[in-house]
Amino acid sequence: MSAPVIPNPIFLGSALDLDAARWIATVGQSNVSGPRGLLVSDTIRELKAAGVWVDLDFLPVLCAENEAQALVDWKARKTMTLINTPTFTADRGYAFSSSGINTQFIPSTDCVSGTGTNFMMGVYERTDLSIINRAMGALVASGPSAILTPRNAANAVAGLNASGLNVVTGLSDSRGLTVAQKVGADGAGFKNGVAGASVTWTTPYSTLVNIALFLGGYNVTGTLTSARASTLGYALFGGGSWTATQHAQFYAVMQRYMTRLGANV
Repeated sequence: MSAPVIPNPIFLGSALDLDAARWIATVGQSNVSGPRGLLVSDTIRELKAAGVWVDLDFLPVLCAENEAQALVDWKARKTMTLINTPTFTADRGYAFSSSGINTQFIPSTDCVSGTGTNFMMGVYERTDLSIINRAMGALVASGPSAILTPRNAANAVAGLNASGLNVVTGLSDSRGLTVAQKVGADGAGFKNGVAGASVTWTTPYSTLVNIALFLGGYNVTGTLTSARASTLGYALFGGGSWTATQHAQFYAVMQRYMTRLGANV
């Protein structure tokens, strides 16, 4: 007979947000300190109050107390796996070289809000890097795609079921939150919650990519490709209908979380 689970006293009577409680249960309560559990709960509540939580399908927050936390995303509660051993630092995220993370999140089957014609993806990069290599994504040869580069030269580049386009221009630093979204043929980019470029996607595919998203590069039929030697703090994937105000609100909420950890850039 297994030993009973003894609740962390700080959680007793704390009325945790239900999604935060489910995340703690997936991670394992012994892997989540009381203060961190409450911080995650408060952050999720803020995302809900801002009206942005519902549109998220996947929210891996790599800035965490330990790897057990970092490898379970807040929304879908997928347990991710490492590719070639990236370096984890508590409350600073994962540093990648020729390494990455298999998120185990497959957009075509795991999305609730995102669709092939309406979706968004984003990453919070903590080191400045200017190369075309991807920070996140997946690509099916001659099929759907979802790929994102926070900065190549002065541009953030994304391909959402289309050829890559510059969704944010005039960049001198890749650090912070970069998001690309697609609503039909209309595309847009956002940097730290501020609108970047508006683009028109040439859209040959209307279904979501049916292989797992990778972080630290992108997934091409199961192989980590275009590895990016960056450090990521968190990422996101979901439906693409956020307004400019919602992008700003999401960034503000998550930046408060990152600031509490001292991981903000």
